[in-house]
Amino acid sequence: MTTFKWEQELRQEGQARLQPVPELIRTRQDGVYASLADLPAPGTGTRRRQTRKAIARTAGAAAAAAIIGLMGSAYVSPVMAKSLKAWPVVGSIFEMTGDLGLQTADVRGLAAEPGVKVTHDGITLGIPQVMYDGIRLTLAVQREGRELPGGLSEVSWTGEGENAEPVHPVGSIKDFEMFINGTSLKAMKGEQRPSMVGKPSSDPHSMLFELTSFSHQNAEAWMPDRFSLTAKFTMEGVAEPFVLELPVEKNAARLILPATEERTADGVKLTLEQLKFTPVSTAVMMRIEQTGSSSPLNPANFIQELWDDQGRPVQFVSGLGLYEDDGSNPSELIFDRLKDVPKELTLKTFVPEFQDKEKGNGLFALDSEGNVIKHEIEALRITIPVDYDGLQKLYEGDSLKTP
Repeated sequence: MTTFKWEQELRQEGQARLQPVPELIRTRQDGVYASLADLPAPGTGTRRRQTRKAIARTAGAAAAAAIIGLMGSAYVSPVMAKSLKAWPVVGSIFEMTGDLGLQTADVRGLAAEPGVKVTHDGITLGIPQVMYDGIRLTLAVQREGRELPGGLSEVSWTGEGENAEPVHPVGSIKDFEMFINGTSLKAMKGEQRPSMVGKPSSDPHSMLFELTSFSHQNAEAWMPDRFSLTAKFTMEGVAEPFVLELPVEKNAARLILPATEERTADGVKLTLEQLKFTPVSTAVMMRIEQTGSSSPLNPANFIQELWDDQGRPVQFVSGLGLYEDDGSNPSELIFDRLKDVPKELTLKTFVPEFQDKEKGNGLFALDSEGNVIKHEIEALRITIPVDYDGLQKLYEGDSLKTP
């Protein structure tokens, strides 16, 4: 069994134009490390993580908005917007994101505040907020101290394409490593290793780091309900790394909706296996299999989107997947919290157009607004009902902490 990295898929399918985007995804040493741009990452290693989220940034999004995914922007209901304004903690990092789930965690007390800090050379790096709902773990990382020339996630580039090299200003994070109960992610097997990505925030002195584990690979064994997390950050211009230790505890209930819906099209079978909901996140477990040797469809190019019953795409967060020995491709797609409780959800599958239509790879074709031109494979569309009462209770319940 081998794993795949979403960013490597996207690198092959048109990611070269992402040079201006300052997001930490530079994978090194078997796909564990990340750098601060959605650019071709050096090295090979196992293949895993986040193709679809980067596609949106390929479509011409500004660097300051690089965190926004292809699946659409986050929606904030009037009730939630009112709650956010009334919340006494003004200016928290989660509150300032475009992620409705993190905003919900901030407002409803699902985000812990460990307050751990380390200071080197007059620069203090701390973790003011942590959210772990069993689907994704999000760390808010904040820099304080002396005046510095650039932002925490800032990076520029020299060279082009595969030869591009990052240039970090003093005070920016240029590398990081995570440990779960003392075990480095680098020491975990490729198919078991959680995925970690860094994201810029609206505050130049802050970043978000998101860790997700793959449910198909016994995620609970690597990211249990409670564990000790050690985060090690390397900062440009500071010799000693910043090492922060903190306890992590799952702090959200969840609703699981089994599904066995299947669709086929041109020698490809798509199976929707499960939906998971928390007050913060939505997870979709699915599997793609090629049933014919001469299929005109290449699943590596597929773009999956989740839509609610009002015709709105749900904001994409991240994705993980495997290439198994039998040729099947189990995947887990992580989306934001839904804006409203729907009666049904729809999983749509698209294929993008490429600028070089003969080769069928390389740079994506864009429309006049800078969006990727894509076409839905309607035969693979899956619409399933949702446990409306159960999800509404989950979203609105007074006690959301898992016993």
